[in-house]
Amino acid sequence: TDTGLTYLGNGYNLGLGGFVENVTSSGEALRQDIYRYGFNLTGDYRVNRRVDVSGLYRYGYYTDSNNLHEFLLTAGYRLTPLPRQLRLVANVQGLFYSDRTIFGPNAPFDLRGTIHPYFSPGSFTFYE
Repeated sequence: TDTGLTYLGNGYNLGLGGFVENVTSSGEALRQDIYRYGFNLTGDYRVNRRVDVSGLYRYGYYTDSNNLHEFLLTAGYRLTPLPRQLRLVANVQGLFYSDRTIFGPNAPFDLRGTIHPYFSPGSFTFYE
C-alpha cells in the first residue's frame, strides 16, 4: 500500500509518501510474517531541455527490527528530441541496512531459522 503527496513546480516535482509492504523474498520471510513500512522522499528537476535529474530516498522499518536506508540518483541527457528520443542515462543506487542477514544452521538449502531472511547486506551500491 502506498500513499503520498506530490508538489508540481515549474520544472521540478517534489514528493513525500508512505508505504506498507509484505516481505515476500523467501519462504522464511513469509513464515515469519515480516513486513516493512516507512516513507519515500522524491524529487526531479529539468535543468534545461536536454538535461534532467531525479532522486529518491527511502526509509523502511522491518518488523523483525531492521532498518533500511535506500537512495537512487538518476541523471539523463537527451541526444535527440521527441518523439524519437534517444537518451544517455546514469544511475547510482545504494542500500544500507542496520543488520545483515544471519543464516540458520542448514543454509543455503533450508532457510528456516534465518534472521532477516531477505537481501540485507550491510551496504550495497549499484552503478549503471
